[in-house]
This record gives sequence, C-alpha cells and structure tokens, in this order.
Amino acid sequence: MLDALHPLLVEHKILVLPKCLSRDWQFEAQAGHPWEMAVTMQYVFKSTEDGSEVSVEAPGMGADSNDKCSGKAATSAFKTAMYQTFCVPVSDTSIDSEAYPDPAPSRAEPPDLQKAKDNLVALVKSEAATHGLNDFSDENTIGLIRAAAAAHGFSLPLKTLEECDKVAVVINEMDWQKIKEKEGANVAA
Repeated sequence: MLDALHPLLVEHKILVLPKCLSRDWQFEAQAGHPWEMAVTMQYVFKSTEDGSEVSVEAPGMGADSNDKCSGKAATSAFKTAMYQTFCVPVSDTSIDSEAYPDPAPSRAEPPDLQKAKDNLVALVKSEAATHGLNDFSDENTIGLIRAAAAAHGFSLPLKTLEECDKVAVVINEMDWQKIKEKEGANVAA
C-alpha cells in the first residue's frame, strides 16, 4: 500500500510530516512479556507548491521485547492514517490479516506456558535468595532468563514449554557465586 502511495505523493508534491501527540508505555516484569506502547500521531499533508496543508490523527500500538515498540507503534499509526485518509480498499484482506501483521500481538497464551514462565521467574528469585541476593531486581531476573535462553539460541518471549524447560536447566546450572560477586560489584560501584 505504501509503495503505491509514495509515487503519488511525490508526483503531487505532498510531504507527510509526523508528530507524536501522545504516548503511553508499560512493561510487565515477567519473563517473555514485551514492552508495549500506544501512541496518537498527527500527520500533516503539506503541499510544497502552495504551502496548503491538511492534518489527520491516528492511533497506533506496538509491542516488542527489546527496543522497537515505539517504532512499531508509529508504523501502525502511519498505516492507519494512510488507509483512512486515502480510503484504501482492503477487499478480502483485512488490515489485521497476515498481509498486515498486528504490531501488538495478542498476549493470550496457553495457561501452562504462562505458568512455566512464572515458574522461571520464581526459580531465579529463589536461587538468588538462596545465595544471599535478597534484593535481586526484576531487571536482573529478566536479564538472567534472557541469558539462559540465549544459551540455547532462544530469545524472549519464550514460545514453548520445551524452551522453558531448557532455560530452567541452564538456570539451575548457573554459577551463583559469580553472579553474587558481580552483583556486589554493581552495588559497590
């Protein structure tokens, strides 16, 4: 859709100027839960010939377990603005279909998988407490789960019970003395 609109905007000498009007984000400190961001964007369509302009607002949602949720939210808002502004027909293809993946996928997952992820968080907290790290942060917990997942080539969020089981084995085999020494060095710094 954007590939089709770009040459028309160039031909008619129209700039599209984005502006973020609002954003709201959240993060749940549980293994596998992504950052989420909701934005309201304003897009100004400005003629380079006479300076006339029209503006539209569009909402967008994005989710990512790393650092890309704001970009995904802005992209979602931009696509929404383009579809609505130019009345782009979607015929048999819904905007939410496979052709246009949802930037904020449903967080609903099987209860067993969520329980396994919660158990990983509890395992790290328990191991940390057992080794004298009573104030082990949620950030450190997620970091250790991420490192354990990476040892098997997985990334967060974990997608299967098998992945959770393999990560639990890595966590059980971690050298907690080294982790405690590193945590102590971070506290002293």
